Amino acid sequence: MRGLTEGPRPTCSRQQATPVQAAFRAAYRLPPVNAVAVGTDNPDHLRELTNAQSFAVDEEAVRHYRSLLRNRRQE
Repeated sequence: MRGLTEGPRPTCSRQQATPVQAAFRAAYRLPPVNAVAVGTDNPDHLRELTNAQSFAVDEEAVRHYRSLLRNRRQE
């Protein structure tokens, strides 16, 4: 979980997003998707993910992550 919660946080860096919320928001952009499957039996966790949709994503950070992913695939 370390990589998931530390990497995407800059995508919402100017906001008060939790690491999980930032990762969830980034999941819609890396690559672009229309849906992300999640599962939890904890209503607070589901609320946290639902509230993540209110955070804007820093598109420059997304472009940087995409570049890193492309470079990693080429290695």
